[in-house]
Amino acid sequence: MMSVLCGIMFASGAFFSLASSMCPESIPTVSIVSRCPSNAMEWKSAAEKKKCNFLGKIQNCTEAENFVYHCVLNEDTTELLELCAPVWFMAGYCARFSEVNKRIINDPGLECTKFDPPCPSRFPSNESYKCTQ
Repeated sequence: MMSVLCGIMFASGAFFSLASSMCPESIPTVSIVSRCPSNAMEWKSAAEKKKCNFLGKIQNCTEAENFVYHCVLNEDTTELLELCAPVWFMAGYCARFSEVNKRIINDPGLECTKFDPPCPSRFPSNESYKCTQ
């Protein structure tokens, strides 16, 4: 009985952890784009147009200053998306946005440490313009 209870508590803890990292407020901000900004000036301009700093004040999934502009691949890696989302620390892989998980995710199939220029082994998801192929 105790092991079943511990299993249920562990499973619900894992669900809570995943649920707490979801950000449904990102979904309405998603738009498909033909390219992502390639430098800091373009990134700043796109971020201003997206108005994530304003939207950050009215969402509930993270601190306002952490709800920022991103330009990343979609989950299927078939399109580029602009959106507002909480910063997620990437572990040497390209950032993708998962509409299912409602958050930025690492893509272990796209290791960006081998790009030219390479991505660092750990970087914030909103800084992907610094290491584009």
